[in-house]
Amino acid sequence: MSWAVWLLIVLGTLLLVLLSALASPLRLRGDVDERGGAGAFEWLGIGVDVDGRRREVDVRLFGRRLLRRPMRRPATKGDEEATDEARLEPSTRDTPGPGRLPMRSWRTLAPTGLREARTLLRRIHVDRLRLDGVVASDDPALTGAVYGYGRALVSVIRGVWPHADLRWDADFVATVPRGRAELALRVRPIGLLGSAWRMGFAILRERRRNRRSR
Repeated sequence: MSWAVWLLIVLGTLLLVLLSALASPLRLRGDVDERGGAGAFEWLGIGVDVDGRRREVDVRLFGRRLLRRPMRRPATKGDEEATDEARLEPSTRDTPGPGRLPMRSWRTLAPTGLREARTLLRRIHVDRLRLDGVVASDDPALTGAVYGYGRALVSVIRGVWPHADLRWDADFVATVPRGRAELALRVRPIGLLGSAWRMGFAILRERRRNRRSR
């Protein structure tokens, strides 16, 4: 056989392997609260467990542990002071950084995000979903906006998964959000490609529009 035939065979084999991998189920689970969070994912026999409370990461292959590693150390007091000083810089406080979109752009993208979220939710098999969240921030307008978008998303989720246990509230007095969430789901990555492409294209288009308006 000629080299062109061999090339087609190799490319076809690689494509089949890639499609098989994307069609394999990806399993995710996690929970988060005020004390920290923990999560895990498993795909193609590879599993990773991340425990933010014990600050450990485990890597498994077909159920057997390969390694356990500590996570990065917590931020020290000096790091927090440096971060506070950086927040006082006018360039980071008043204007979005490089590659970051202003709030008006995210408001424009919100309908597209909700539409694609509905598509994604139908392709995800949820084994367990619990949420008890309270939105809060030092900006009442931001708190109200996040609460409104969250309520819309909660309505969509309840429509797709009626068994989900969801509570979503807002606190306009407190400045720090609080709550707890638990999630366990299964999804085939190949079913997410279309929505990821459309959402990525919408963000790219909004970036270009934002640059032209400057």
